[in-house]
Amino acid sequence: MASYFLDTSAIIKRYIPEPGQSLIVGILYSLRAYDAIQLACLLRVRDKALLNQASAPIFVCADTHLCTVALIEGLSVENPINYP
Repeated sequence: MASYFLDTSAIIKRYIPEPGQSLIVGILYSLRAYDAIQLACLLRVRDKALLNQASAPIFVCADTHLCTVALIEGLSVENPINYP
């Protein structure tokens, strides 16, 4: 007989935000570990900036995949490779 493990916390996490949840972004987009941490930190900084009515940060990165993920997450992105 097969055994199943149901992670009910995943259901709760879908509807209730918790600290560190932005790290899940790395799993969703197949990011490398440090890229996921970098993106999660910037998402947190953006959220804090918006709460304090400050301007949102601009993500500067030369990794095109990471820039694409940042755009999907709603960040402003600048790639230095695009400038001569």
